Amino acid sequence: MAEIVCPNCRVKVPLKDVGDGPAEEIVECPSCGMLIDVVEQARHREEQDVAAEWDGVKARRKKEVNLIVVIVLLAVIIAGITIYMYCILNP
Repeated sequence: MAEIVCPNCRVKVPLKDVGDGPAEEIVECPSCGMLIDVVEQARHREEQDVAAEWDGVKARRKKEVNLIVVIVLLAVIIAGITIYMYCILNP
């Protein structure tokens, strides 16, 4: 039996199995009496999953950008040292 969590009081609300008929779209919380839109709850859950996945993508992208910045910085330092040494050895 499926259940959802009431956004108001955080009590688990069981969903009734209706068999082949259409699923319940609105249920009432037995604890606080709030009407809960099941479709909206499912959509909100999907949005949270996408947001969590996007946070992981942003974290990986930030690491990649930091790595590129470090590589470029090292390349600039090496190029500067090479030019400086060339200027000192060839007056």
